[in-house]
Amino acid sequence: MMYVPTTIFVDSEGHILSDAIIGGGNVKENYTARINEALTAMGKVPLSE
Repeated sequence: MMYVPTTIFVDSEGHILSDAIIGGGNVKENYTARINEALTAMGKVPLSE
């Protein structure tokens, strides 16, 4: 069997905030970009890189 890491960001109410990140890749860049997209969509200040 083969497994692929999958990350899904959800808010405190369980709503999915962005598309899933599938695989490893450059984790820091991928996570920061997805978190900033979600924060922007929520009208909040993005993380500084």
